[in-house]
Amino acid sequence: MKVPVLLGGIAGDVIGSKYESFNTRRTDFRLFGRWSRFTDDTVLTVAIADALMSGVPYEVRLREYALRYPDAGYGDMFMAWVHQKGTAGDVVSYAAGAAMRVPPLAYWFNSMEEVSAAADASALATHPSGEGFVSAGQMARIVYRVRSLGSGERSQSTKLQVLGKDVVIDPSVSISQLNRPHDMVFRASTVLSHAAYAFYHGTAYEDVLRLAISIGGDSDTIACMAGAMAYPFYRDMPEDIYSGVMERLPSDFVTVLNRFDNTLQARSSK
Repeated sequence: MKVPVLLGGIAGDVIGSKYESFNTRRTDFRLFGRWSRFTDDTVLTVAIADALMSGVPYEVRLREYALRYPDAGYGDMFMAWVHQKGTAGDVVSYAAGAAMRVPPLAYWFNSMEEVSAAADASALATHPSGEGFVSAGQMARIVYRVRSLGSGERSQSTKLQVLGKDVVIDPSVSISQLNRPHDMVFRASTVLSHAAYAFYHGTAYEDVLRLAISIGGDSDTIACMAGAMAYPFYRDMPEDIYSGVMERLPSDFVTVLNRFDNTLQARSSK
């Protein structure tokens, strides 16, 4: 079973999708069901990966994929941008849409400076300022630190190190003690913080996803971000999660994910 590196986040999106509108506080929920599907988190992650491999500007691929999959649950402001020309102008964004799609950048570039610059560039068209813009760089840097860890570096202190100054958490605060939202909360800072807490307290990849979804709020995006942090940390994904997600992805997504991995491998061997 060869797991594409980007599937770590995508799996969180798919599993969390049915709990976005119907939050659960439990961790023993069913992973997959009738309403489990990929959402905009997955679509735009694949779009960024495609843009990197093809050399096409980020905004071009983001628009193309959103138009190809228009029913993936995008925000109204994002879809308004999709149907116009140019950038989002002076919009101040508080949403997590730019951060949820950056993991490909953390694998593609090989220095913190390059990853940060690429995250800014990828966010600029749709989230030109505000915490929506800032969170893209934060998320990309966290994933970059995790995927750069050596094989023996796995501990709770390591998790705090990879979160770095980008997301500061209080290790003494448990998942059950978090200020859980009663309504849908899409603020980038909240989503990213909740993902970081799930990553820190989880004991394995699946456990991280379950904790992330149990927080409530924007469940699919919290789990998407937490999963993107957790997969390169644990480097393991249960087979039932792998198969359950892969069978729900369109073939063109699978092609991009596999080609992305193959391209990374080819570049590393040069």
